[in-house]
Amino acid sequence: MARGRVATEEPWRPLTAREFAVAQLISEGYTNLEIADSLGIAPKTASSHVEHILAKLGASRRAEIASWATTIERSPLPN
Repeated sequence: MARGRVATEEPWRPLTAREFAVAQLISEGYTNLEIADSLGIAPKTASSHVEHILAKLGASRRAEIASWATTIERSPLPN
């Protein structure tokens, strides 16, 4: 539980809200640079998020992130 919310309210687990936002953008075909621009973060930060997502999901390619993200109920990008 984070900030008083129950994990069942957050279907993107095991990712953080920010990582899920990145995963959603990956599923839309965004590059790391486009993700960085969209979220107002540095490209290196976007790259780090992608690496963390890969590790948490046990994935080896961005396509696996995209596939996983499309199985999660679409919701507005978390802040």
